[in-house]
Order: sequence, then C-alpha cells, then structure tokens
Amino acid sequence: MIRTNVTLYADRNDLLEIEAYKCYRDLIKIEVFNFLYIRTSRQIVGRERLSISSTACKEAVTSNVIFDHPLTEDVPGLRITKDIDEENMHLPIFGKTIYARSVYSIEKNTIAIIDDSTLISPLGNLDNCTLSTGTCLTDGAVVVWKPTISLPSCRMQVVDTFEALVTLRYVLIPAHELAFEFDTDQLKTYNALKSCTIEQVPNMICTVVLTPSLPFNDRNDVKRAVED
Repeated sequence: MIRTNVTLYADRNDLLEIEAYKCYRDLIKIEVFNFLYIRTSRQIVGRERLSISSTACKEAVTSNVIFDHPLTEDVPGLRITKDIDEENMHLPIFGKTIYARSVYSIEKNTIAIIDDSTLISPLGNLDNCTLSTGTCLTDGAVVVWKPTISLPSCRMQVVDTFEALVTLRYVLIPAHELAFEFDTDQLKTYNALKSCTIEQVPNMICTVVLTPSLPFNDRNDVKRAVED
C-alpha cells in the first residue's frame, strides 16, 4: 500500500443542453360489465405504451394538435390529450365487452451533449442515437429535437486533490471515507477520455478518474480509470 496524493475527476455539469420532446400513445383496454342498464362497472384490463412517428411528433410539438386532437398542458412540461375512444362501444344489455381508449402525450425536457453519439437525457436511454439525426426511437416512444452539430468535448472536470492510500486494486481516501476499485474495462475508459487531450488533463474522467503521484516515479504520473 502506498500513501500519496490523487487528483479526482468527475463528469462535467456544464455540458451543452438542447430542448427535446418525447411523444407516445398510451393504449388502454377497458372491460365493461352491464346488467340491464341497472348496474354498470368498468375496469382496466390492459395497458400498452406505443410510439408514434417522428413526423407526427414534430408536427404536434409545433401545432399543439395530434391526429386532430388538441393537447393541453395541465402539468409543466407535459402535454396530453383527453381520453380518445378508438371505436364505437356498444354496451350489451347483459354481459361484458372490451373497448380501447387512447391518450397521447408529449414530454418536454433537455438533452445534454457530450458528442454526436453520446447524449444524456431524462427522456430516455439515447445510447443508440446520434445528435445530427434529430430523432430517436426509445422503448415505446419517440424523442425528437432540432438537429445540430456539436464538436466533441471532454466530459470530465477536476474535483480536488486528496491524500489517499493506493494498492494494486483499490484507492482509499480516508478523510472522506471514499473507496474506489480500479476499472479494467479499457474500452469504457477510452470512450470516456477520447475527447480529452493532454492539455485537458484537469478535465478528464469517465465515472471517476484518479491520477496518483507515486513516489517511486517522479517523471510520469500514473493515470487509471476507476469506478465507485
């Protein structure tokens, strides 16, 4: 175990952000039971979230209307339609029937840009999306934004320098009760640091990067990626 100083880096919190919208349709199946029109009961028996086309989503964002149904914003950042019956429901005199009802929604939020293929957003997982396309299919929804081109930038920033205990596997920062294990995933480390140049060393990291100054090597700092 070696006692030395380490520099800790973390993800930047000043990344470029742009507006984005997520559009989807909630399809709800409702079972209705009727007894001579004296007693009628309803219960939801199925629910499914479906994507709509990116073209329809972009048009709805601008017009505030989707498939001829107006959208209202009762909650900031969320526009929805009223319940829409997908078919004419015929209520039997006695017995059950099932009919479908839809609600369309548009959520507004932001996308944080690291580079053209690295996007972060609370709207969903955009790992397989690119900034320049302006659209992305996620699980049961479509996310759209204004296509743009962004130059790659380093995603790390310096946190501070700490006294630490370093082994071949772990780094301990006793003063703050922090412990890290060295990450052996070289590809992940490369992707995290690929836009960071030597001049940008004070801004480097994936999840966390430590740069310990080992006493037996004064000429070169050892830089290894770790995750907490």
